[in-house]
Amino acid sequence: MEYAKDEIYTIEYMDEKKRKINDRDIFKLLTSIGIVFCVANIFCIYNFFRILSNL
Repeated sequence: MEYAKDEIYTIEYMDEKKRKINDRDIFKLLTSIGIVFCVANIFCIYNFFRILSNL
């Protein structure tokens, strides 16, 4: 029983499995943030001119 508990709670750390930040991951992050800000900017400009036309 003790052996089964030890096997369940044993955590193995492997150097090959460590997560490293790639240039590709950074590029995906910056692209997605850029797309979100672009859509938000278009939405804000549209609302600004819609409010301005109602005055």
